[in-house]
Amino acid sequence: MSSEESAILEYAYTRTLTLMASFIKQMAITYGVSIRPTSLRYAVLAYGAFKFPSTKPDDLSEEYVRKAQHELLRRVGKPACLRDFDVFAAMILAWICIYKGRTETSIIHAGGCLTMLRLLLRDNNRRLTDILTIFSPLVVDNLTSIFNMAGQDFPIRTTPLNFTHRYLYYELLCQTGSPKDAWQPAEIEATYNTIRGAIGVVFQALGRVTLSESLSEKADHTPMIRYIIRKLDDDGFTRLLKTLESRIRTDETDEPESQLIRYLSLGHLSLNILLTIFKHQTILQGIDGHDTAFLGARLQASIHEAGRPRPELNHYRDMFYASAALCSIIVRPSRPYECMNHHLNIVTFSDMGCC
Repeated sequence: MSSEESAILEYAYTRTLTLMASFIKQMAITYGVSIRPTSLRYAVLAYGAFKFPSTKPDDLSEEYVRKAQHELLRRVGKPACLRDFDVFAAMILAWICIYKGRTETSIIHAGGCLTMLRLLLRDNNRRLTDILTIFSPLVVDNLTSIFNMAGQDFPIRTTPLNFTHRYLYYELLCQTGSPKDAWQPAEIEATYNTIRGAIGVVFQALGRVTLSESLSEKADHTPMIRYIIRKLDDDGFTRLLKTLESRIRTDETDEPESQLIRYLSLGHLSLNILLTIFKHQTILQGIDGHDTAFLGARLQASIHEAGRPRPELNHYRDMFYASAALCSIIVRPSRPYECMNHHLNIVTFSDMGCC
């Protein structure tokens, strides 16, 4: 391994706050600090190089993306040689591409990742590794998000993931998440990021569908409706959210945790509003609907009650500002498409799984 690669890996392990940064550290624990498997090492290097302090970080990242692709294509030609780390490598490449706005390329990586995952899960002749057992739900969650951001349904029918699956991998991610004071207990992290990730996906779709409809093109709302319903109908998620909300009513929380739980409620209400909007024939009809206006008034009141993020909750500000942007879209007396896109663009989700 070259000195440049060593420096990039070291930089990758210093990345903080995001789920992917914590996941990369889990890869180092399992496969060694140098990431022994070639396909995964190149994928991690592509991730690390993406924001590496160099003159041309994007070119450097693309170089490692190409090397990872080459290694994966070589291994896919020999299915018996495929291993869990190849699945993780393809997932990382898919997220890097979606983060860079290269949706079509991301879908290709996601499709390859899904094919490899299915092959490993169905092969009765080899025992699943512990790390694939724990993190395969994370892979499926990420692939589902990628396909839905591209306006596509998840390409195969699977048993829906429940909140228990997510909680298990969040327990590990919380152990390697840094800085420690920016990470909540696994139950809160899992709940927050389930909602946050879903809102990020739906906002991406809302912008894409809005653009299509502004050009008088018909857009299919069905994939996004199904996606939101699957998130909202998860019994484990709903029960835990209600349990967390009950802590506020019984004064079992300190002030920062109380505000964070209120942000969870904001996100849950925002998802219900987005579902209501997508159920209409067009996005603008959904925004103008009486049912949306009623929920929007509730959202506005809840935003005022929750308040702006306290300094110690700065890492959890996305939910507040996403809800505020959605509220602005709903309550404005005039709602041209340009105004909608402005509010969508000011919300940035720094890590819907990736960077």
